[in-house]
Amino acid sequence: MSRATTPSAPPAEVSYDDYMAMPESTLSVEVVDGVLIDMPTPSYSHQDVQLAIAVPLRAHVRANGLGLIVVSPADLVIRRKPKLRIRQPDVMFFSDARSGFDCAADPNRLQAESVAPEIAVEVLSPGQNERTLAEKLRDYASIGIPEVWFADQLTRSIRVLRPDGESYMLDREYRSGDRLTSPDLPGLDLPVASIFG
Repeated sequence: MSRATTPSAPPAEVSYDDYMAMPESTLSVEVVDGVLIDMPTPSYSHQDVQLAIAVPLRAHVRANGLGLIVVSPADLVIRRKPKLRIRQPDVMFFSDARSGFDCAADPNRLQAESVAPEIAVEVLSPGQNERTLAEKLRDYASIGIPEVWFADQLTRSIRVLRPDGESYMLDREYRSGDRLTSPDLPGLDLPVASIFG
């Protein structure tokens, strides 16, 4: 569930309670140190790649009873205090094993308990890379996300990043002829070419 500002001017800084009191919205909004940041609407090619990743992941996760796939706009609470921080990865995988409960049976519990996903996927827009998204990666590392994928439309590749201290380092890059696998998604065998069609 995502929330957005109403037509009246929002407070300069919002708390978690302020944010949760806002109406639900399908707009992409992130919160950095209590400040609402409206995200631009994704391009059609961005959404096509997002779906090309999310749909087969959802089928795989459901068929194997692994957890839940969530797509943006959906809030991932990084921290509530001292200043609210919320991100919106393009795709998230929450595992039953890590959360300790059946995520698909009780998806709202993930938000209520601020459960971190097993995998966060970012579909890169032109000009985005590990350097430009360094702050977001530090946020993901701070809540212990074990795997981050960067889907790069320009290179038609998936870069898999793993924790390295307070951020991430490149673990593997999958290109057009490769098949994407993940230890966090047992049995996954996804042709990278199918993602970038």
